[in-house]
Amino acid sequence: MTTAAQIAAAYPGAVTVAPALVELGRQIDADPAWLANTIQWESRWNPAAYNRGSGASGLLQFMPATAKRLGTTTAEIRAMTAAEQMRFIAAYFRPFSGRLRSQLDAYMAVFYPAAVGKGPAYRFPARVEKQNPGIRSAADYARKADAVARLIGGDGPPSTWADTLARLGLARPPSPGLPAAPSGSVRSPVPLPSAAVAVGAAGLLLLSLVLVARRVRARAA
Repeated sequence: MTTAAQIAAAYPGAVTVAPALVELGRQIDADPAWLANTIQWESRWNPAAYNRGSGASGLLQFMPATAKRLGTTTAEIRAMTAAEQMRFIAAYFRPFSGRLRSQLDAYMAVFYPAAVGKGPAYRFPARVEKQNPGIRSAADYARKADAVARLIGGDGPPSTWADTLARLGLARPPSPGLPAAPSGSVRSPVPLPSAAVAVGAAGLLLLSLVLVARRVRARAA
């Protein structure tokens, strides 16, 4: 499991809360790298981050209704330090204890909780697509978030590769363009070239077709 030192090395803004993130990960049975990467995507580790359109605030970009449910307000959240916000972050994630099995699940716990555990093919309702142009599925969301993540959690990068290969019953390979690395390793925030992504997607599709053909032949025999 990812350590506090690894989180702090990847995200300097997390220095004061890295131990708390590791403890939270232990409590909810999730790699703390997934939590750290989610905060990176949501706020780039700026505790005062504020979305004027939605009112989302803080490290985890709490919506006003969510902040109220947790016993605070978005204005109070923005005035807190990262360390002060951790108790609300912990309170938010605790209901997901035992349910976050991948980086994708951690992203979805914040963006669209109904998609937790549904995998990369999950399609968002039309209203979500309308509010977030270009994001039709959980895989679309994960690609954007993975592009700025700097830690490799237990399922390896990116989320979509890990989940899809797991469903096919195959051992996961390194992400295209990235070397294999142990859990908690720091990775470059530079997104993959579009050509590498295309080649990887094509290879995965071909592999899926081969597996389906083998199953059909086996049943026919």
